[in-house]
Amino acid sequence: MVDFLEHIWQAHHNQQYATLTLTTHSAYRDWAITCAFYAALHFAEACFTTQADVRRPETVEPHAFRASTISNRAKTAFKSYMRLQTACWNVRYLARGTWQERYDVADAEIYVKDDLPRCRAELERAFGVNLNR
Repeated sequence: MVDFLEHIWQAHHNQQYATLTLTTHSAYRDWAITCAFYAALHFAEACFTTQADVRRPETVEPHAFRASTISNRAKTAFKSYMRLQTACWNVRYLARGTWQERYDVADAEIYVKDDLPRCRAELERAFGVNLNR
């Protein structure tokens, strides 16, 4: 089982790569958005490890469980988390021209520099944890 610190490490790793990608290779903003979502996912998973009663039943799909748990336990983080998830899935699964028209560099910067930090801060508040390394 992955522990709190491992999730924190992965979240920071993903966040740093999202920032690096935007500043050095903005044409790959789809990967910056994807990394921002997965950073938020790992921040959430780190929070879950601090709660003994948060365990996903094997019959429940992981993304659905995560979203439901965030919605129930960290309502203020839910909007940012879902914005990141939706953008990530769109850039991963929409056709090349479609996502490129929908998400420009400025949009990617909002996801990486606004939504991700907001989601992280709201998860910290809701779960009473520090998500620094």
